[in-house]
Amino acid sequence: MISATQQIICPRCKQDYVIKVVVKIDGEVMQICPECDACWKYEDHILFETFNTFQNYARKNTISSTWDQVQVIEESFPQPKERMI
Repeated sequence: MISATQQIICPRCKQDYVIKVVVKIDGEVMQICPECDACWKYEDHILFETFNTFQNYARKNTISSTWDQVQVIEESFPQPKERMI
């Protein structure tokens, strides 16, 4: 699980920070990479070996795999010195 102060780079793509979202249709809280859609259940450790894809999650739960299915709860932003311009 991540907190507002933690910043975890996605172990799958290494291109973005993992954020906390809630799936609107069922209320499940999960962590997802906005870049590659790798996702983890909120209580799972964020590791390359444990990721699922949001597309697989959506297919299993018979919902669309689009971002309008989730609501961002907590974003994890890099510190100003790490931000890319």
